[in-house]
Amino acid sequence: MLPLILFSLVINEVMYNPKGPESGTDSPGDRNEYIELYNESTDTVSIDGFYISDNSEKDSIIPFPDPYIYDFCDSCKISRFIPPGAYAIILDPDYLHQGEYFAPYRFGKGTILLSTYDTDIGNGLSSSDNVYLIWHNDTVDTYGTPYIEDNLPMATPDGASIERRNPFYPDNAKNWVISDSITPGYKNSCSFPLNLAIDSVTLSSFIIGIQDTIRYTVYITNTGWQDVPYFQLFYKTDDGKEENFLINTPLSFLESTTLSGTLLPAKRGLTEVDFYLSVRDSNPGDDTFQVYITVDVPQVVINEIMYNDTVEWIEVTNASQSPITTHFKVKDRSGSTSSKTPLITLFPDSFIVITGDSGFSRRFPGKPFYYVEGFPTLNNSYETVYLLSDKGVIFDSVYYTSSYGGSYGKSLEKINPILPSSERTSWKTCENPDGGTPDAVNSVYQEFKGEKNHVNLSSHLIQYSLNKKITFTFVQDEGPVRFYLFSLEGKPYGIIHYDNSTLGEWTWDGYINSHKLPEGPYVMYIEGKNFKQKEIIVIEE
Repeated sequence: MLPLILFSLVINEVMYNPKGPESGTDSPGDRNEYIELYNESTDTVSIDGFYISDNSEKDSIIPFPDPYIYDFCDSCKISRFIPPGAYAIILDPDYLHQGEYFAPYRFGKGTILLSTYDTDIGNGLSSSDNVYLIWHNDTVDTYGTPYIEDNLPMATPDGASIERRNPFYPDNAKNWVISDSITPGYKNSCSFPLNLAIDSVTLSSFIIGIQDTIRYTVYITNTGWQDVPYFQLFYKTDDGKEENFLINTPLSFLESTTLSGTLLPAKRGLTEVDFYLSVRDSNPGDDTFQVYITVDVPQVVINEIMYNDTVEWIEVTNASQSPITTHFKVKDRSGSTSSKTPLITLFPDSFIVITGDSGFSRRFPGKPFYYVEGFPTLNNSYETVYLLSDKGVIFDSVYYTSSYGGSYGKSLEKINPILPSSERTSWKTCENPDGGTPDAVNSVYQEFKGEKNHVNLSSHLIQYSLNKKITFTFVQDEGPVRFYLFSLEGKPYGIIHYDNSTLGEWTWDGYINSHKLPEGPYVMYIEGKNFKQKEIIVIEE
């Protein structure tokens, strides 16, 4: 039976892909490999009888043979003994050979410097190698879970190492992570006493219609050594919605849990949702996770407001190229909200009138309207009017004052539906003798060049599994058109399409140079000779 003290020495970090070229005499990839050991016990451990092995060769561990290394770490030690709580680094015997990236590491104070009785570590470490710490003929610790089928060993980027989260925990796929912050002779960058992390958030869809909700699942893991008895999870949207949940599920080291729920963004277009944990742990950087959801609905806007008359009402128009079917509600700045309309299909360039006064039919005979209970009383001096779906999604909102236009018996009309809703210059007093133009083009309407999209989209969603693509249709001849793609963070993917024929179509499948883009939302800029157009594109598997 092996003495227990031998099991106190563990493999704590593995560097098998040092920065620089891998091949050639004295290449950095050959001479800068290392393996870090840690003594987790309260006793000093001798390296006598210990070996290190990869899948090919077994090498004796010896003190580093060249004292010249003290020029690079005068606080290190060349020794056969590893004190309690100390780190030891097994370096390639050629570590001090001159070449590119010469002696690149800065070791922690008191680090024990070791090497192998050979020309390299094992047969030269590779990403497919398991690593074995052996005492005589018995394995006392491993990296790579050699007896389990999992995702270990892991390939690492150039210059990154594999770190052990918890030296007191066995070789396990969850206990190893790739680290760009290499730590030879120091506590590992991934090693924390208390650390709760959001691993990921999955969504049922990245893009939804006006009547839909999103189902989310949050994956949470305790990657700290201490148990977490309970915690809170929050989510907050950039339109102000916030919820929190108390999770009473205790989590020990590397235990995970999930939380699922539904949410509905409260605005049209792109919404950022931030999930975050209410724990003060050692690594707040992994306590948050952002996702983006697109509510893909046509541009439905408030086009006319009669706020100072015996009968108050608003007119709504669809300023997009797509029909929409939904219920509508009207709300004012005080929060007073009407009942919902019947289910309405609003076609492009068509109008509806919503009012809470059945006297509308006498005020404007023959004009259709929708009556709702609880239509808010609109203030004559200043007001904010909201147009909502029955689910609470805001289609449009208008802040106005009497200086915008309108007067007793005369409505406030929008000059053009595409103009910003809450800017004074977008509105004028109705010039029609009847005082309003419900269910008709406004009397102050002005046409603007480019008010319609120059490029129409069949959808904003690409789905690989359903072979769903987006077709872009050019509706005006504006010369060559370029399509630029960016991530939400601004990472450019360059020009993904260039089209000289501006009266045809182009269909995109989500691939760039035969490479499939990952799931998520993207920003597309479409630029022609006389126009620029911005669209949100969402890709799903």
